[in-house]
Amino acid sequence: MKICLDQNERLFLETIDKSFVVKKYRESEKKAKVIGYYGTLDRAIVGVLDHKMMTSEATSIQELLNEIRTAKNELIELLKL
Repeated sequence: MKICLDQNERLFLETIDKSFVVKKYRESEKKAKVIGYYGTLDRAIVGVLDHKMMTSEATSIQELLNEIRTAKNELIELLKL
């Protein structure tokens, strides 16, 4: 299974064996950078939010909170069945 989590950042969730892997695909390369390996879907989603927070270019707490809220809402919409 391969699910796109963020088209802007090209983040994808993939399953390998019984774990979840979050990868970031680069436009110029076919290889992906592994963001993290996770045992559950919940942990993978938290890992994506952590990645977005750590790579943010926000210059204030308010900007960072807004980015996190936006990312959280996008992931919630994506995962709705």
